[in-house]
Amino acid sequence: MEAQGNSPQSARVEKMRRWRLFRDLLRFQVKLLIDALKDLLLSPVAAIAAVVDFLRPQARRDMRFYRVLAFGRRLEAKIDLFGVRRGSRQEPDEWTVDEVLDQVESRIGAGTRNSKHGEGGEP
Repeated sequence: MEAQGNSPQSARVEKMRRWRLFRDLLRFQVKLLIDALKDLLLSPVAAIAAVVDFLRPQARRDMRFYRVLAFGRRLEAKIDLFGVRRGSRQEPDEWTVDEVLDQVESRIGAGTRNSKHGEGGEP
C-alpha cells in the first residue's frame, strides 16, 4: 500500500495539486489587491458624487452617487473575489478578472515553453 503512494504517477498528481493550490492562492491575492484598489478609489468618488447630488438635486436614477454604486456592483461581479473559475463567460462582450488572469497565465506559459525549446533565443 505504501509503495503505491510513492509511485511516479502519485508524485505527478501531488505536484499538480500543489501547483494548482499555489496558483489559486496567487489569483486570490491579485483579486484582493484589485478589490482593495476599487474600494480606495470608489470611496472618495462616491463621497464627491453624493455632495454634488446634494447640491444639485435630481431624480434618483440620474444621481451620480447611485451611478457610482451601480458601477461598483458591476466591478465586484467582474472581480468575483471568492469565486472559483468555472468555464467561459456568458456574454461575448463581458470580461472578468479570472479571464484576464487566464490570458496572462497562458502567455507566461507560452513564453516559458518557447524559452525551454530555444525558440528565438539561441545564437
